[in-house]
Amino acid sequence: MAYTVSGTPCDVDGFDLPPRTPLSPAEDRGTSEWEPYKSRLQFEVAEFTFKRAQMPQAQVDTLLELWAASLMEFGADPPFANHSKLHETIDSTKLGDVPWDLTFRWGIDYAPYREVGDHGERRYTNLMSGDWSWTQADVIAEDESTYGALFVPIVLGSDKTTVSAATGQTDYYPLYASIGNVHNGVRRAHRGAVAVIGFLAMPKSEKKYDNGPALRNFRRQLFHASIASILEPLRAGMATPEVTKCPDGHYRRVVYGIGPYIADYPEQVLLTGIAQGWCPRYVHGCSDGLDGGGGRRTQELTELIISTTFPRADIYESIAPDLLHQIIKGTFKDHLVTWVGDYLQLVHGQAGAAVVMSDIDRRGFKQWTGDDSKALMKVYLPAIAGHVPSEIVKTLSAFLDLCYLLRRAIHDDSTLQAIDEALARFHEHRVIFIESGHSVMRYKENIKLFGSPGGLCSSITESKHIKAVKEPWRRSNRYNALGQMLLTNQRLDKLAASRVDFEHRDSAVGGDGIRDGEGNEVGTGDGNDDNESEVDSPKTVGHVNWESVLRGYPWEVMKLGQQIGQPRLRALNRRFLAEQLRQPEDDDFHDIPLSECPHFYNRISVFHFASATFYAPSDLSGINGMRRERIYSCPSWRRGHPRHDCIFVETDATKPGMRGLHVARVKLLFSFSFRDISYPYTPDEDTGMWMVQPELDEEGGRVKSVIHLDTVVRGAHLIGFYGEEYLPADINHYHTLDVFKKFYVNKFIDHHANEIAF
Repeated sequence: MAYTVSGTPCDVDGFDLPPRTPLSPAEDRGTSEWEPYKSRLQFEVAEFTFKRAQMPQAQVDTLLELWAASLMEFGADPPFANHSKLHETIDSTKLGDVPWDLTFRWGIDYAPYREVGDHGERRYTNLMSGDWSWTQADVIAEDESTYGALFVPIVLGSDKTTVSAATGQTDYYPLYASIGNVHNGVRRAHRGAVAVIGFLAMPKSEKKYDNGPALRNFRRQLFHASIASILEPLRAGMATPEVTKCPDGHYRRVVYGIGPYIADYPEQVLLTGIAQGWCPRYVHGCSDGLDGGGGRRTQELTELIISTTFPRADIYESIAPDLLHQIIKGTFKDHLVTWVGDYLQLVHGQAGAAVVMSDIDRRGFKQWTGDDSKALMKVYLPAIAGHVPSEIVKTLSAFLDLCYLLRRAIHDDSTLQAIDEALARFHEHRVIFIESGHSVMRYKENIKLFGSPGGLCSSITESKHIKAVKEPWRRSNRYNALGQMLLTNQRLDKLAASRVDFEHRDSAVGGDGIRDGEGNEVGTGDGNDDNESEVDSPKTVGHVNWESVLRGYPWEVMKLGQQIGQPRLRALNRRFLAEQLRQPEDDDFHDIPLSECPHFYNRISVFHFASATFYAPSDLSGINGMRRERIYSCPSWRRGHPRHDCIFVETDATKPGMRGLHVARVKLLFSFSFRDISYPYTPDEDTGMWMVQPELDEEGGRVKSVIHLDTVVRGAHLIGFYGEEYLPADINHYHTLDVFKKFYVNKFIDHHANEIAF
């Protein structure tokens, strides 16, 4: 009989349930029970003041005093007497693991799996789809007592952070944990899937001992001993299954394991006890070259620890790839960008290089990107083209292609092959970059082991610092702040647990705003948000919607065309209607004389922006991968220059990527009804492909046409083709689409554009 680790549901005593056994009804505790709160109002006040508004204690007391004064004539009391009573109520909450019941119900895997695409290719996405989880389950299944159990790998991450450099460099060392069963998008979506489970000690000494071997050894020993102590409660469950309630409401027998560890390279050195500059997983150092081999690290002490303490906890096997520090900040920012600067100094001298770098900064609009490595990647390649030799441009191009491939959420045989090809091009054109080579070489192997590396990136723990460390520190009184920070995190967890529990019991807790699974409000769509946002909604086909109809524009097509400087708008509109009303067999509608096109006299509505919602699998944005962006066409952007965005327009759905797309610039967003059919659309000004230039008519003007909004895929980003010319000082970014004659279609603006267009 074959034994499998399949995550089979069981009863509270650990006995397997028959297949398709329905979930037992939840215990009915009544809709009036708000324990430990007396009412819904009490809970809402506690959550609002402590979690959402993060109101200082003195302000909470003032608010409650005013509340009490307003109720005095009625002989009633406010929800709480003071902040102390409010905190006591939160602290008395007994719930702890309830948030998993709803928040992650549909974003979790209960067994390792191997996914196969439509054409038989292997697909790698979340951690449980990789070979590592499958192998771990095979080892666990050797024990018959684990048959049907649920394997839960614990994903750890540690990263030092500074909360205040101005008040004396106050540093903390949080240790984070997640479970490998939750999907990568959930882990990245700030939904509580990553929790701080401890703060590691940071021993200090006199400066003369800082780099001494004794202190370094002590720090390593303290680091490992601390993590072992924190994980000790899980050790028994790594060998003997423990019955646990899961997010879908079923009980399962759980076997724990130590999963991948999220860490930057210095943290990996500390974790694995290797020398600086060596690979944490393989026996070779930086001096071995990019193609250096080397087998897996094996040590008798490591094997002894694995066999006597934490089963299957091989730290060298658990080192996860780190896109942020190895690829984005490491190879790109610290090596490639630095190399370009070194080259320019070698060729032009220090003063000449400064002039060229100044023009590169202007081309890339450094006032936008600043020191942000991810932002710089989006515009860097066109900015250096013309200032550096072709080989350097090709090296950067190959690396950026590789980077965007690695950051995809879903990998299959075709993307792994593309990774090999991009890496080969990088090797062909590179001259140096030996130091960063090992991490890049091993990414294909890591994808097969752990799934998409985006779910195990140190950017997850860095972003978690804000909620788990920095905000709790700001709320403390700065004296012995660590204990206060831990208490704040505990209270936030209890409030989140209470909200999910109340909603689970149909207590109708919802407030006026739109809330996520933790009770946090999300965007209101008031027109002042950033251009892009995450969308917490089910995965759907992309679409574009109108927002905010405007007044002050003529409703007649002739007058509207005159106001916007487009006298041919009525003729363009008639040709658009001829296209929309043509029969499938009519291929020559473009040759129809204007006199035979439908007339139009109906009312027109004008808009300054529309919202495009689309599934962006490699952005890992909303919890279901949906992203929303706004497409603008307005005469004044933030009381300044005009803004007319570019868009991708689908011209042939049967052709892949840019072969089935055109690029257009939006001059006006408007809609109307004709014969009881609603027609939202945008006039098309600029069309083209990878390297595009405006299409001109017989009179030398830019071609314009009317297109249906349903053909708009999403926004596009064009960067002017600079060549070897320096950018004039009087050219600003909002002039770009008007002054350049040729453009790059920027495939690096984001991951979704990178996938759909290329």
